[in-house]
Amino acid sequence: MPPHFELNFPCFIVRRDDASRFAVVQLPAGEQAIVILTDPQLVQMFLFERWHERSHDRPLPINTPTGLARILDRHLPQGVTHVIFDPNSAKPRKVRIDKLVPLLRRAPVYSDTYDF
Repeated sequence: MPPHFELNFPCFIVRRDDASRFAVVQLPAGEQAIVILTDPQLVQMFLFERWHERSHDRPLPINTPTGLARILDRHLPQGVTHVIFDPNSAKPRKVRIDKLVPLLRRAPVYSDTYDF
């Protein structure tokens, strides 16, 4: 991850109606990452690219850093170790969940943007 990345809220997690609960992608090195999208247009592109999959996907807006930290800390499928921001963009960003969650917990509650 570059030294500076700005995450604006709301951001979106793609919720699935199956056992995985969230959209997860396989990274080139073999890790699994939960998908987080930062722009409504990227959400629509991501959903459109997966129209043929049997699960019903829908965007779940996350409005605060604390809310995102809670989901990443408590509700992920087994084996997910990373977050990938905007995997369908020109510059997707990957970060380990164990590095991101403490940063999100320290974010001011009133903030709609958090730099890390």
